[in-house]
Amino acid sequence: MVGMEIYKGHHGTCRSRAAAIKKNGFKPSGGRYGVAVYFWCKDPYSKMLAEDWWRFCCKDNRYAKEEDTGLAILGASLQVASDAFLDLTKPEVARAIREAAAFQNVKKEDAQAFIEQYIDFEAKKRGGNLKLLKTQTSPPKKSKFPILLGAPECYAVYDVFCIFEITEETPQTAPYSEVT
Repeated sequence: MVGMEIYKGHHGTCRSRAAAIKKNGFKPSGGRYGVAVYFWCKDPYSKMLAEDWWRFCCKDNRYAKEEDTGLAILGASLQVASDAFLDLTKPEVARAIREAAAFQNVKKEDAQAFIEQYIDFEAKKRGGNLKLLKTQTSPPKKSKFPILLGAPECYAVYDVFCIFEITEETPQTAPYSEVT
C-alpha cells in the first residue's frame, strides 16, 4: 500500500506573480532539476532563502515586466504518494549517486547532466510517476544563508496538482526586502 506524504515549503516571488499564483495556481518553469515549481524546504531559513531568491530575480531583471515587484513569500503544502517522491538528500541515495559518478568518471562540468540522467532513470523506474523531488542546492547569489551549515534543501514539484494550501507568508517588515 502506498501512503501519502505531506511536505511544506516556501517560494519567493514578486507581488504581481504571487497574485497570479493565488488566482490561477503555479506554472512550472525551467530550473536546475528540470521543469518544475521550486520551493525551499520549510525550516528556520526557508523564508530567508525565498527572499534571497526574490532579490536575485530582481537584480537579474526577471520581474522587469511586472507591475508590482515587491517581495512576496508564499507557503505551500505539497502532497504526494510516497512512490512518486524521490529524496536525493537521503545519505544512501547521495552515496549511490557519488559511487555511480565515480565509477563512470563523471567530471565536474558534467555533474549536472549526470544528476538529470539519474532523475530521469528514477522517473522511468516509477513508470514516469515522479512528482516531487527533494534535493540540496546552492543558495541564491549573495544569500545570507550560512553555507557552513551545508547546502539548503529544496523541492522540485513536477506535478502542480501536488501543491495545495497556498498561503501568503511575507513578513510585515521583511529583514531586507528592498532591493539594494
